[in-house]
Amino acid sequence: MANKTNWTAYIIILLVLALLLVYVQIKDKRYEHAVSPIFNVLPEDITTVTIQKGGNEVSLLRGDSLWTFLEPDTGFVKEYKINNFMDYVIKGKKGTVLTENPERYSHFNVDDSSATRLELKQGEQVLEVLLIGRSSAGFSSDNIRIPGDPRVWQSQEKLLNRLSEKASWWR
Repeated sequence: MANKTNWTAYIIILLVLALLLVYVQIKDKRYEHAVSPIFNVLPEDITTVTIQKGGNEVSLLRGDSLWTFLEPDTGFVKEYKINNFMDYVIKGKKGTVLTENPERYSHFNVDDSSATRLELKQGEQVLEVLLIGRSSAGFSSDNIRIPGDPRVWQSQEKLLNRLSEKASWWR
């Protein structure tokens, strides 16, 4: 019992290390990018989908259980294509903000002339509008912008592979 160890120094060192660990974790949090949904709508609320690019446009209308084309196109939309669209585009996520500078929209392919415009409606009410541009940085994502918001985001999934402004693609 003559060898008594002074534990106070060890406890102080352990507390300093724990505080240092908490500090480093708090500093690292600012480098994590937040992932959020692209749209704040439910797929079942959407009755009309309009996709435009250049002079081409296609509008899809949900009937009771099937999606059809609005005039002048006729016929039905392939079910797997609309399900794929709903799963990956409507339920898609956006991540990193790429820019807030409107002068850089053309660089990210989300300016009004080069982007693919996606409009979602419920009846006559416009629910959401989105401009989608091809990403030059990677093949697994696209760039997206909401009109009226200066920010351009990177999508978590490739969106343009799951939609088209041509009716023949949906058949």
